[in-house]
This record gives sequence, C-alpha cells and structure tokens, in this order.
Amino acid sequence: MTMKCFLVILPLLVLYWIVSNRKRSGPLTNPHYKECLRKEWYTSPNVSSTEDFGSSYQISFADVQKTFKWLYLPEIDDPEIILTVMTRVDALARRNVLRKTWMTQRNRIKSIFVIGLGGDVDQKTKELVMSEAALYGDMVVTNIEDSFSKVAFKMLSMLLYGFSKVPSAKFIGKVDDDVLFYPNVLLSYMDNNTDTIHPQGSRMYGHITETRFITAGIPTGAECCEKFDSDSKCANYVTFLGGSFLMFTRQAVEGVLMASKHRKFHRIDDTMVTGYLADDVGAQRVNMTMMFMGYEPTKEPILFSSHIPLKDHEYLEQYRIQMADFKEQRLFTKYIGE
Repeated sequence: MTMKCFLVILPLLVLYWIVSNRKRSGPLTNPHYKECLRKEWYTSPNVSSTEDFGSSYQISFADVQKTFKWLYLPEIDDPEIILTVMTRVDALARRNVLRKTWMTQRNRIKSIFVIGLGGDVDQKTKELVMSEAALYGDMVVTNIEDSFSKVAFKMLSMLLYGFSKVPSAKFIGKVDDDVLFYPNVLLSYMDNNTDTIHPQGSRMYGHITETRFITAGIPTGAECCEKFDSDSKCANYVTFLGGSFLMFTRQAVEGVLMASKHRKFHRIDDTMVTGYLADDVGAQRVNMTMMFMGYEPTKEPILFSSHIPLKDHEYLEQYRIQMADFKEQRLFTKYIGE
C-alpha cells in the first residue's frame, strides 16, 4: 500500500472506530447527538413525571399517562440489590420452579415477582394471585394490564417500585422468568469487577446490542420486533441492552423516571428504557459478560444468566446439575447462603 493510499484510508478507519464505539457504549457525549435528542423531547406543563404516591402511582409518557394501584406490597429487609422478576399472571408453575431453585439462595439479592391484574383478568384469577402473594410474600401486584403491548408500563412500574419502595437498594435489577439464573455467580462476577460494576453514577448493566443485530433474519412485520427500528431521527439504529437481564444504578433509574414524560410511549421496553431514555439522560450502558442471550453464540465457560427456552422440569434439572457442579468444584459457594 502506498503512503498516499494509507493517508486516505486512515481517517476512514478512525471514523469507523469512533462511530462503532459510540454505538456500543455510553453516555453518548457527541454534543450534536445530545442536542438532537433534546429537540425530540415533548414538553407540556400538563404532563407530570412518573411518580409514586404511596398506595398508587403514575406512569407518564408524553402521549399517555396512567395511574395504577399497588394491590400488594411484600415486606422485605434492606437488600443491596432488588431484583424484579418479569412473570405472567398464568405462570404459577414457573414461579414455583424459581422458588425451588435460585430464589432459595440467601445473599445480598432480594428477588420478587411483579404481576399486573388489569385488563381482562377474571375475578377468580385475581383472588388466586392475591392469595399466592400473601402466602409467599415475594410478589408485587398492581392493577396494570399485563400484556406484551403494555410491557413498557410494567418495566417502569418495576423500576419505580425498586427506587421508591426499596431505598436500601444500590442496584435495581430485572430478569425474565425464562432465564436460567445463578445469583451466586452474578455476585462473584460483580465482586471481581468492581472497577466497572459499581453503584456510582448513572449506569445500566447488561448485554449491549443494536436493533439491526436483533432484527436480522426476522420477517418484516413480526409482532415481537416490528417496532425495533429507530423512531428517532438522530440515529438509524437504537443501541440498547437486551432485556432478559438488566441492572441499574439508582441514579440511572431516577433519570429514566423523570425523563419518561418527554418521550412518546414505545411498547418495546428495553429499547425504550435502555435505548432512548438512557441516551436522553446520559446514562452509561455497560456490557456484562457471562451472559447468554439466546440469539448469539457464546464462548463463556460459566454463565450467571442464560436465556434459553426450557420446560419447567428441564429448568429444574439443569439448575440442579449446575449447582451440584459448583459445589463439587467449590465454586461460588460463599454466595449461596443456604
């Protein structure tokens, strides 16, 4: 390669590196990008922020604001990490599997289910769920509609609960109930990476990805992903954290709750919260390893989070096998607390 060609190509390579790293990290410090985001904000004196009122709360987007009730709130101690578990009303069997597996661990993490009884839930089901909540004491129940189209409301409800009702929590997390999860491995991972995983500042932790990678190979119009493309004129793709496991600092959650009123409702919760709103408030997205998201191969020998479809008995068996292996190798045992 001649020196002339090299001098032409070098600036292009530098530009590509800057753009690539900007998409995969945060906060996005490009002043033009930040200015563009703020110009997209909707402002109205008639729209108040997302807020907890005690026995009720409000979730606010620029185009829709709704008030909900806390129907059941569990009594908990003062955990360092509050981990909310995304579960459906009809997923009692899966909740019981989690109660028999990783939720039995006693450590710095307090895990609770969050369920909505709004919409078309019949009275008998409501009574059963409320009885379950009283029996186990590990559920937050609201009258939010628990459906895919309203999942962004549920996501903000979970964050609001952790921020408002659990003041001791330095981290507020979220995990889906189909994730094979090992809290003991997560805590070890955090303790060994305190330079990157800490509660200071506005930070969001998880698996960084972009909408273009998620939608690759998915038919146009597929219900799960039809709105993954960026609605913003400031970027072609949304950089966000894949939603099967997420963890936030309190400052990040506070910023998201205050900023939601400036954005129109977007039904894909992870792109809304860890994409648009994260950029709006300057939150830093931090990539975590030791996670398997289900749509990308992994070379990690040990995982704390694995998003794979398992039937209830398969989930139970896989967890027990892995924990027996940890015990035999004397790995992560100090974080189990059993």
